[in-house]
Amino acid sequence: MTRTRQIAAACTLVSAVALIASAVALARGIAQFNTDNPTGINYTLPLLAESLRFHGRDIRVTDDVDDRGRGVVVVTYGDRVLKLPVRIPQPNPLPGLARHADWFTIVRFIEAPPRTSLERAQEMAMGGEIADRLVIVERIPRLEANEGALGLEPQEGWGWQNVQRKNWFFGFHEFKPDGSIESTELRFPTTRRQQAPLEGELRYGTWQYDVAFQVMPKGAAPRQDFTEGALVHAQRPFAAASLSLMALLASLAVASAANGKRSQPAA
Repeated sequence: MTRTRQIAAACTLVSAVALIASAVALARGIAQFNTDNPTGINYTLPLLAESLRFHGRDIRVTDDVDDRGRGVVVVTYGDRVLKLPVRIPQPNPLPGLARHADWFTIVRFIEAPPRTSLERAQEMAMGGEIADRLVIVERIPRLEANEGALGLEPQEGWGWQNVQRKNWFFGFHEFKPDGSIESTELRFPTTRRQQAPLEGELRYGTWQYDVAFQVMPKGAAPRQDFTEGALVHAQRPFAAASLSLMALLASLAVASAANGKRSQPAA
């Protein structure tokens, strides 16, 4: 056995052992993360109906707008009335809630246990076994939030505000079991995902963030990055397994080349 083959064989053995050990550590790390952080299934269901019934009360959505789409959206929940100014006027008389889809929608949000089908989740929600929310979410473009930033005078008009995520605020109006409507407002995050969110801003991974996605423009909405997954928290054994695999493949390639050279007949 030549020296090259001996070195390649030794490297192959060491790499294989390291790969097995790191793979075992990776599997244990993923299993431990999943045990410590049980992940359920969040069903976010936009609703287009103008008339609904929730917690035994009727919900009705109408609007009072002019020919340019400016005015208010009126929501009644039992004897409660909520009036929301139209945030993004739509001059085209689209039917129902479609006229306000750029900024307004009603969302049912169900937090279900892992591996729960939608049908089963709805049954559990109806039975009160799991959290079931019905929420109006509105996107509120506010140009004044960054007016004068960098010494620039921003353009006027909602179109400019609409594409600037830093100008987005979101209103959440949740229909509560006691017949009230709980309203809160949160701003689109101004910090990076690795940084702690500021007070009054959307937090990644919350139901508000998932619901707010329903009224974000498709081209301007942020990517759904999964930075809190099991592989992220098991990155060291994952890196070790990757390096071990590459070393193993390289060692096998060298050993194969050495064997091929040895098998060639002498000239």
